Amino acid sequence: MISNDSLEQVTSKDGTVITYSRRGEGPAVLVVPGALSLAGDYTPFATALAEHHFTVCVMDRRGHGQSGPQGDAYSIEKECEDVDAVLSQIKARYLVGHSFGGLATLEAARNNAAIEKVVVYEPGVSIDNSIPSGWFDEYEICLRQHKPLDAFAVFVRAMHPVFRYLPKWYFKLLMPIIFKEELKKIQDQLPANLYEHKEAVRLNNTYKNYSEITAKTLLMAGGKNKDAVKEAGVIANVIPQAEVKVYPKFDHFGIDKKGPNEVAEGVAAFFK
Repeated sequence: MISNDSLEQVTSKDGTVITYSRRGEGPAVLVVPGALSLAGDYTPFATALAEHHFTVCVMDRRGHGQSGPQGDAYSIEKECEDVDAVLSQIKARYLVGHSFGGLATLEAARNNAAIEKVVVYEPGVSIDNSIPSGWFDEYEICLRQHKPLDAFAVFVRAMHPVFRYLPKWYFKLLMPIIFKEELKKIQDQLPANLYEHKEAVRLNNTYKNYSEITAKTLLMAGGKNKDAVKEAGVIANVIPQAEVKVYPKFDHFGIDKKGPNEVAEGVAAFFK
């Protein structure tokens, strides 16, 4: 069995402290979490991947967990600087990203010869406005009014059509049942979530820049998310050395919740 995580820190280019966990022994892998996620959310995946003889480091992105704040000059470039700082310290050539962390991973891999292999699980890349922006204003108003549950309800209903048809008041009643113990952790990350999605929307249809990625790249998607499978194919067609792997039984949360062991096996096979 792999021992518990040790926590380490590195200072990014602008002075922001980035915290990351480490477990396992072998070639180093950096995992970049998605929006509303902490390093600890990927412990099952990191543990499973470490069993394949890798040193697995999972970072808390800026604005999350024990890392420093996003800062007033927040941008995807800052995210890339953070990724580069951790990669340099742990001497990693392998990179894994999920959701918004997948977007940051792909951006960090552009023209970066130090990265040899990349895996992204349903990266938060906006293609033809696939990431909506109409919820930003209402969400921001809710945060200013110190109504985090209202803000989260606005976000979930915008991003997941299945909830869009429920009255907002009814959905708020369901949230403690649906999200359970995760709700408090999510509330703490709501401000960062807004600015991350603003960056994703700003980068809409810039995916052709990923032709600058020289690393061998594996795009993963859950088969239950048909749009994500289609978008993975679009991105793979741009990257010179890329392939797609679909997990039919999983959705967007296959890597961290639904199937971390199975996804870890796929990642380990690709890296080896």
